[in-house]
Amino acid sequence: MLLIPSFNAETYMNIETVLRTKHSKAKALEICDYVINHPSSMESLMDCFFSPDWRLGQRAALPVGYIAESQSELLFPYLEALLQCLDQPNTHNALRRNAVRTLQYFHLPEQVHSLALNTCFALLNKPDEAIAVRVFGMTVLANLCEQLPELAPEVRLTIEKYMPYGSAGYRSRGRKLIHKLMKLEQQADS
Repeated sequence: MLLIPSFNAETYMNIETVLRTKHSKAKALEICDYVINHPSSMESLMDCFFSPDWRLGQRAALPVGYIAESQSELLFPYLEALLQCLDQPNTHNALRRNAVRTLQYFHLPEQVHSLALNTCFALLNKPDEAIAVRVFGMTVLANLCEQLPELAPEVRLTIEKYMPYGSAGYRSRGRKLIHKLMKLEQQADS
């Protein structure tokens, strides 16, 4: 006799359907909880995030951001795709913001250092980029400097270059990161 596992509708969530039905913080948190409790569903969420349907991707961005904060290891297989997403000019701002926001929670592996550096420097040096994207990009760069302290002076100088023209949020994060980078430079010199 063939045993077929029973299907429990209460434990199954069609993430795409939920994202298309309603968009709210509560739904995003519900999706986040579901994915954390059912890690195999992460692929479904990321398919929505990278969907050509910009609205679906935008709605998937919020739960992806929440997962990055609480269970970043679930996003580890998608690091390179997140970086490549940032490099695409037609990527919706919500996806760009959440992709780079997600990256700040990682100790990035060596195989993506070059891509992360090039991408985040490009974001930081693009004055018409959204402030949040630039701020998260500078955080990713500063975090990378913990692994690559020889880059701290270059990252610090780039942040300082835009301080006089930056928003209050840019200047606030910039001051904190400059302080961190100066410490890294001092440690590297000793």
